[in-house]
Amino acid sequence: MNRRLKWKKILYKTQPYPDNFVDKSFLRQLEKNRHIQNLDLSQIFAMTGIISQQMSSVFIFVAMFAYMQTKFLSPYLLIGVSSSLTASGYLTINLDANTSIDTNMNRSYLNGVKSTLLLAGFVFGFSSVLRTLTYTICSDTVYTMATLMLICHLVFHGYGYCQADNVYSPVSVNASVFASVCLASRLPTLEHTFVTILFSFQIFSLLPVLRNRHQKNCSNHRNVFTSLIFLTCLLCLYPIGADFTILFLSLQFCIIFLCPLWLHRLQIFKDNIHGPWDEAVIADEKRPIISSGLY
Repeated sequence: MNRRLKWKKILYKTQPYPDNFVDKSFLRQLEKNRHIQNLDLSQIFAMTGIISQQMSSVFIFVAMFAYMQTKFLSPYLLIGVSSSLTASGYLTINLDANTSIDTNMNRSYLNGVKSTLLLAGFVFGFSSVLRTLTYTICSDTVYTMATLMLICHLVFHGYGYCQADNVYSPVSVNASVFASVCLASRLPTLEHTFVTILFSFQIFSLLPVLRNRHQKNCSNHRNVFTSLIFLTCLLCLYPIGADFTILFLSLQFCIIFLCPLWLHRLQIFKDNIHGPWDEAVIADEKRPIISSGLY
């Protein structure tokens, strides 16, 4: 007689059914592919720009090391140009964010100058130690470790500049510093070691932050910056040799064209299900919770 009672989806009432019992209406509430967002091919191409930019930065760093190792580039010229570009970018971004110069802006400039001088003094003071840190290790091992660390830097770099304000990744930055120390130990003078490590901080730590802030405010400049740094890297690699140039172009082709096409093709296999087994979520009336649907 109790079995004739209709089962209800409630917990505050004792019912003559097992705890894991469900009726035939359970699967009727099944929903498939709810809130799925399929990206256009143009959107995917635009998202690969940040990966292309960071890969170009890595190849530019390697090119500058090769130029200094062959004494084709003076370390003073490199640090002068890179520091000027870094300071110009810092001032431009802060002027865009602050239309009027106020006390907070001046304080920000002062803190930035203090941090820069402290970092430069620290690196210069330990240049003699860093230069001899891998002195007893053969060059092949040093170059292999530097290559692996640069690959690790690219893999763990914070690429989500559109979703977060902070693109700092400790693993990525530490890997780039380790790679710069390895390469700096193969340069002739302390000045070369100092410039190499300081340049690595500029291109691997400061440049992503400045690039993040600028491209969040001016998203239409993203493709322009990607093209600019791509051409700069190509011009830097061309005098070194055809093998580095071909490797760079091959990797860029895979990142910019092949991977987006593959991802766009894989979107047809998106499949998720929703139903009464999902966890209950209290949605705010003013800001209803909507799934991103990017999985």
